Amino acid sequence: MPGMAQLLLLQIVTTAAERAGPVHVSGVNVTRLNISSFDGTRLPAVLMVPTTATREVPAAWPGLIMSNSWFIDSDVEYYTVQHAWAGLGIASLSYESRGWDGAGGTIAMAGQVDWRDHRAVVDVLAAQQGVNASALGTLGVSLGAGLAVLGAAHDSRIKFAVSLSGWGNLTTALYGGDTASAQWGSLLVSSGNKTGHESSALKMRWQELLHHKNLSSVSRWSDTRSPLNYTEALCGSGRQLPIFISNNAEDRLFKPDAALYYREKLLAAGCRVHTMVNQGIHATAEIPALLNESRVEKSPVWSTVLRWLEQWLVNGAIVRQDRPSMQMRRHSLLEPQPPYVELPRVIHSRFELLGRKNGAEDVFGRLRRHSLTPPAPISSPSQTLRYAPENVSGLSAGVPFAGEIMQYYSDVPILVPLDKINADYAAVFLSDQLSPDARRLCGTPRVNLRVSAEAPRSLSASTFT
Repeated sequence: MPGMAQLLLLQIVTTAAERAGPVHVSGVNVTRLNISSFDGTRLPAVLMVPTTATREVPAAWPGLIMSNSWFIDSDVEYYTVQHAWAGLGIASLSYESRGWDGAGGTIAMAGQVDWRDHRAVVDVLAAQQGVNASALGTLGVSLGAGLAVLGAAHDSRIKFAVSLSGWGNLTTALYGGDTASAQWGSLLVSSGNKTGHESSALKMRWQELLHHKNLSSVSRWSDTRSPLNYTEALCGSGRQLPIFISNNAEDRLFKPDAALYYREKLLAAGCRVHTMVNQGIHATAEIPALLNESRVEKSPVWSTVLRWLEQWLVNGAIVRQDRPSMQMRRHSLLEPQPPYVELPRVIHSRFELLGRKNGAEDVFGRLRRHSLTPPAPISSPSQTLRYAPENVSGLSAGVPFAGEIMQYYSDVPILVPLDKINADYAAVFLSDQLSPDARRLCGTPRVNLRVSAEAPRSLSASTFT
């Protein structure tokens, strides 16, 4: 999954706190490397270091480590952006992580060997002449985003991390609500074979998730790869690592509500966090900067990353962000980029599922705001649902991938006609009309149900307004 970034500074930095005069970058030294990791595994890399004219030169360039997304090798993914950043005075080293394209080994999915590989890559960048080893950061998109934060958690030389379309909890992303993310997971596993070398263990883990087998072992595997399990290393002991989190509103793989939870946990642990939620599906807010160098500075995501990084690189500090910002939806691709607004304070609401109404309209259940007043009697406190291999319930969250793409890029909402719902196959709970001040809904609801089944089945739940 490709992604891109746009970064960095206007006036180059000598150290985190000392600022040099204006620097004119006259060229870029591009070097292709084969980095040998701790166990001899080969990691192809591209190093770009700015060169300057006769104007005042900084003591050293700040540097960034970037690793590839799933399915895309870093040479293709980051090359043009590295060049744009070098023109602004940033050294960078992008590399293909273990198991991808020309790299040796098998895909480790941001596991412990990837962390050790990351340290070896940091060693190389820190040793380059003209690179400031005290001003190193990590950045990545999708798979690279997870590795950027995990790499920072296991290397104290990293001073900031940028996670774009990444994850905080891999277990929740792949198996949230005890349900495998079937479409996205299958896409990842099948595409990983195209440009990578998947291990039999990775394929086995996915099959175990799909068939609900050996889940405790699978959870241990994914928990190890979850940045939220390393908050002490990231945020504790006075480190307070600055972390930039950006995710997309229609992303069904690394969901935006999970990103907001990620943010809350990092803030509570002491990290300095900036969070933005963009319109689009997985990684699409990042992609345009990949296509053309001129788009780098025009991207809402990367221009915000630039301003955020300047706080640290130029001023030696990151201002704590009070609220995350969210991009408004546009109704046509012909419209200009919509603005971002700060998310207002969120009030959590609790509803009760009361079953079906009495009387003739005994089709849908009631959804009532939680109250200390006992609910009125209901005729059907429980409901038996039938199962069919095909979807005959009338409920749908849209065609996978296509539905969310159409919803954002063509303003075609995912609709469910209530009169087409088959109550033999679906339990539907309707609330009364919400008051005007309660109609702005966000996040993903949690539903507590007591369910018994005559055979192993998956239960899918959706919320519609």
